[in-house]
Amino acid sequence: MALEAIQLSNNETLSDLKVGGIYVATYREGLFYLNYKLKTKVNRGNYKEGRKYPVHVTSVSPPDQFRIEVIYEPFKTVNPSTLSGLTLNDKGQVFSAPLMVLDVKRRAALTLVLTDGTANIKCYSKADFYPFLEKGKIVDASLRIRFSEQALEGEIVSLKKPEFDVRELRMQIQEKHKRRCATDTEKLLLSDNAGIMEKMKSRIVRAAERIRKAVFEHQPIVVRHHDDADGYCGALALEAAVMPLLKIEHSNTYNQFSRASSNSPWYELSEASRDTQRFDNPLIVIVDNGSSVSDVHALQVASGKADIVVIDHHTPVKDGSNEKYICVHLNPYLFGFDSSICAGMLCSEVANFINSKTDVKHIPAIAGFFDKSSGPVFEKSKEISGMGADEALKLSWLVDYIGRHVKYIDGLTILNEIIIEKKFKQYMDMFWDYIEKQLQDAEKTISKFMKEKMVNGVKIVSIDLSSAMKRGDYPPPGKFTGLMHARFKDQNQNVLSLGIADDYLTIRSSIAGFDINDLIENMKEDFPFARIEGGGHPMAGSIKMVPASKDMILKKIEEYIARQG
Repeated sequence: MALEAIQLSNNETLSDLKVGGIYVATYREGLFYLNYKLKTKVNRGNYKEGRKYPVHVTSVSPPDQFRIEVIYEPFKTVNPSTLSGLTLNDKGQVFSAPLMVLDVKRRAALTLVLTDGTANIKCYSKADFYPFLEKGKIVDASLRIRFSEQALEGEIVSLKKPEFDVRELRMQIQEKHKRRCATDTEKLLLSDNAGIMEKMKSRIVRAAERIRKAVFEHQPIVVRHHDDADGYCGALALEAAVMPLLKIEHSNTYNQFSRASSNSPWYELSEASRDTQRFDNPLIVIVDNGSSVSDVHALQVASGKADIVVIDHHTPVKDGSNEKYICVHLNPYLFGFDSSICAGMLCSEVANFINSKTDVKHIPAIAGFFDKSSGPVFEKSKEISGMGADEALKLSWLVDYIGRHVKYIDGLTILNEIIIEKKFKQYMDMFWDYIEKQLQDAEKTISKFMKEKMVNGVKIVSIDLSSAMKRGDYPPPGKFTGLMHARFKDQNQNVLSLGIADDYLTIRSSIAGFDINDLIENMKEDFPFARIEGGGHPMAGSIKMVPASKDMILKKIEEYIARQG
């Protein structure tokens, strides 16, 4: 389709001009003439005397004023018939074709995302002459090709409503676009002998395709993950898969992708607010959180301004009240499995389907060792990792420690270098001796201040976190309690480990039938004044309450154990 500019006759006047129209103008002595009556000035530019230029009319002000923008060399059109055929050699030339609108943003300038199904192009115009633009519309587009950091962009020369029936063309473009958003592999990364991942495959593929769709439709992506090794592993696996695709689509990925950690073991309202304020209509991917009853309110708030994908392995809400806020919910419990398939494993599998060229084989084992996983999927994770158990376990502690305490150096996250670039040895040499000493010191503190008692055949082991830990200590309270609980794992007895602070408890259990989430629901009914929050896995989690209710909560736990017996 050739770009067309209207040549006015000398009989035509200002009333014949249309804002947004493209006309032929002749440059003479500092002025542009559309005909001998209609002339105007453009303040900047290096124009050749007597040469004809196509121009945009940007405004008309009777009786005789109008403004224009000059379009440079628009009649030199490119040969490729599809957006995917454009190369750097086509820069500065004009591409003309019917395209479908994927996104419209009207702010200081007009920004569009257009597609022909083979690729997308982000386009700009200083002024908005096109009130008819809507998502899903087909437009006859003429675009001057730009490339910014290898990403395809375009300057809008003209957009018109097509003069033909676009229904069949729209269906063709939509089908091509759907194929582009589809996964680029059918092969599972963690294909276990029990067929567990195969049973979840269709949901895994849906999550991957929804994230790919966000990439190719220029929808910003926010990855919000739990602030521990499992959460970091899962989030970084997704980042490793998404970023190469984003760099093809965007010159500035900062405006398209964000990853942030969550200190709480559930999605907080404050996080929902931040995630929806930074970007316009983002896709929020919640990792290692999002499934529990404590997540529901924040999901509800975020869903009004964002699309949400949840990849989690905590016990989901029994009544499914969070499902209406979620586009895709990937959780092993929804398929009859349990939390032993951790978020890092799930996200690595999703990452594999987002971008099969991404190397994430080492990530599931690191996450699994940290979360004390077991079962066929964990065995497969260890098999493909290329690491020994001791190395993977140390790396999991390294990731957790750096995620909580180091974060950034020189603007680049060390965790990206460890997980994505696999600079294991460099950072193990730098940090491991210190981490190991912290763990050893924690063990000494536990030995000194741990208390034990028997209740109904269950050994209750407790420690006062308020007096046994300093603010900001490593390991954090949950892992500190986990270290205490690990002392009894080989004793073949029922053990309940409690880390007790003024307004929260961390819990680890090896009692058959024990379920922290069930315990919390009972407490909420019995102690509405305690303002109880919390959750987690059936055997590991946390409870928050008002300090005045602490003794009642501890007594309730003992009663719950007695009923279990």
